[in-house]
Amino acid sequence: MQHEMLPTDLSDQEIEIAHKIAAKFPANLKLCRECVAEGKKSRLVHNGGTVTAMNCRAFWDGEGHPHFHDGNIRTNFYHCTNGHRYSEQADKAACPTCGKDWHD
Repeated sequence: MQHEMLPTDLSDQEIEIAHKIAAKFPANLKLCRECVAEGKKSRLVHNGGTVTAMNCRAFWDGEGHPHFHDGNIRTNFYHCTNGHRYSEQADKAACPTCGKDWHD
């Protein structure tokens, strides 16, 4: 899957709007955590990520429902226009059928 890059040529007004939206919907938008701590504003750029290559358990239960227990760790890399760079590990994906992770 190819991801589109967000524009980095946003105006200060557009950045201000993005910060206001992020304050109301923090799960949907990301801000540079370093800039937030310093009270600064910036544009955050996703630099890609990595995923471990563990084998995933896929099976069907006694009622025929599919289960996918994925224990792989996803790490995303970011940088902002103020020069901060950091990475974050994403939560492990829970099985869409039962909500358990790979070791359950």
